[in-house]
Amino acid sequence: ALGGVTAGFVNGLGGSSDRAAANKAASIKGASGVFTGMQFTVSTVGKKEVKVFWDIAASGSASKYTKFQYTLDVTATPPVWVDYSPALQDSPGVTPAGGLYVVDTADSTLLQRSADLSLVSGVENNAKFGFRVISSNAPGTSSIARADGTSAAYSTAGTVKYDMVTVTGVDGVFGTPLSNYLDGFNLTGDNALGTADPDGDGMNNSAEFAFGTSPVSGASRAVTQTSVTGGIKITWLQRSGVTYTVKSTDNLASAFSGTVSSSPVSPQPSGLGDYQQYEATLTGGAKGFIQVEAIVP
Repeated sequence: ALGGVTAGFVNGLGGSSDRAAANKAASIKGASGVFTGMQFTVSTVGKKEVKVFWDIAASGSASKYTKFQYTLDVTATPPVWVDYSPALQDSPGVTPAGGLYVVDTADSTLLQRSADLSLVSGVENNAKFGFRVISSNAPGTSSIARADGTSAAYSTAGTVKYDMVTVTGVDGVFGTPLSNYLDGFNLTGDNALGTADPDGDGMNNSAEFAFGTSPVSGASRAVTQTSVTGGIKITWLQRSGVTYTVKSTDNLASAFSGTVSSSPVSPQPSGLGDYQQYEATLTGGAKGFIQVEAIVP
């Protein structure tokens, strides 16, 4: 449960699957606003065409709108949460509004909602996949709308119920993340080896994979350097499963032994797929050199 809510189990309300009288649904209340709801971590290893289903209902004073978000690495600090925009088939009987799901206002039956992630790169065959269903402000506003549609004040006493949370997928045959990445550039034979350098730019295929650059174009660059007051800043792409270390030295005749901290860029640029953009800054001294090293398992 997210957002400091009170969570428990209540009698099920019926929904997308038959239930015995004693069946229960998860219920939360005390939600103070957005980013309150339920979060789940599910391994999709060996599975593709992943879809998520859940039943949901709310009392009249709870939030009318919810948002579905997913992450490709729930263990990251912090995880990068991506908004999913539902289509009509994801919310049977209720038209999605502004990229949000509309919660059942009757609180008498849990209605099924779903999210089709079968075409989202990185969701399949992923041990660190996670998702959450959270309350949201009304579309285009900075305030929460009540589920009953009245103008009365939103109340943290309102309850939201979840049930029949189900993740489906079909069996798939997968290569390694590195081989899948190189397949996207149509590399075959010796040119598809991690140690190969088909574009001759001095970065082998493993390095190209680690930094999200093209193994078939010498024009792509792993690191971007910019000047800052009293030093330099570099930015690069990182992906889960690869180990990155940033070091420095003040003399290229010596080893890179200085430790430089790095952090994710905020906000993250869009369209990075399986990658996050990171940055590190080196300041002080008459001169300095900085490098980022990646180790691909």
